[in-house]
Amino acid sequence: MAHHRPTCQSPAPAPARSTPNPTRAPARRAGAARYTAPIVIVLILAALVMGWLLLQAVTAPAPGPAPAQLSQPGSITLPAAVPMSALDALARSQPLLVDARWEEAIAILAPAAEAYPNDQELHIAMSAAYQGLRRWDKALPSLITAIEIGPASATMHVQAGTIANTLGKLDAAAAHYARAQALEPTQARHPLFLAMIQIKQSKDAAATASLVRATVLDPDLAEAWGTLAELALRGNTPAMALQHASKARALQPTVVRWRVVEARAHRRANAPQEAADVLVGLADADRLTPAVLAELTGALGMLRRPAEAAAQYEAAAARPGDHHAAFLLEAARWRQKAGDVAQSRALAAKAAAAGSKDAVEFLAGLE
Repeated sequence: MAHHRPTCQSPAPAPARSTPNPTRAPARRAGAARYTAPIVIVLILAALVMGWLLLQAVTAPAPGPAPAQLSQPGSITLPAAVPMSALDALARSQPLLVDARWEEAIAILAPAAEAYPNDQELHIAMSAAYQGLRRWDKALPSLITAIEIGPASATMHVQAGTIANTLGKLDAAAAHYARAQALEPTQARHPLFLAMIQIKQSKDAAATASLVRATVLDPDLAEAWGTLAELALRGNTPAMALQHASKARALQPTVVRWRVVEARAHRRANAPQEAADVLVGLADADRLTPAVLAELTGALGMLRRPAEAAAQYEAAAARPGDHHAAFLLEAARWRQKAGDVAQSRALAAKAAAAGSKDAVEFLAGLE
């Protein structure tokens, strides 16, 4: 029997009422499957490739610097470097901050802070580095940025207030200390620091209120009591000043400043002997200083003991220091008050030789 090969001609239309041949149908379906299966696979692969390309187009990063190349021939191209994370920058800068390598820390922190502008810790670390360099003009903006990012602590506001004070920005300093006080209303140091700024602003009434608040929060805060005494003296209320100064000295008996304030309060209250008693027993290192000598000799002058006042300044002039000429001149003035013109002239001449122009004028007056 002869075999007929299939031709490429289109098959003739089937009769309208043809009856299916059960023996030829499976063969026809197998032949169709043999041709359509590869087409379906190709279509699926094409769809997958198109989907991958679309995904790459959507998620691809913006064009950056040219990728680094390996130095050896035939090497592959490395992907662009990923920016250092905020945590990595902080971790790398921490030992540099500890070792006071401020510039190196800033070199790491500055680009990280620019890349992650809302990371508070980065700006705090930046401020610390600038503070180490005493670049207060840079340290304050970094700290303010950290405060604005939040959450801001009272400690951060205290630090910002201190830097602002260093820069002479008293209004900003007062605002930061006030904010610290609002955040920690039971902490006595906040109204104390606020009072110091208010004193610089010549707001004595407000400073007094802040200091009273500090003493209520901490009755053992000597700095508050002593400063209250100084304000009372400025307000010409020596009795009140004496009460406050006595409390400060009782709390800090070794602090010379409170003894000076108490002595001044005694003298302003017309009690020069009490004033002298507060100061005369101090060791030479504390007694023979400008502030103490001025108060002690003032009390001795009120007691009509100018020779003793002169002796105090002579003892101070005998010690090495920056005030040698000034001490000699003060000794000369007290010797003049004591009636010892010859000794006064000799002391003034030494002061003039030491470079005191006021001593030259004093000598001219003696002549």
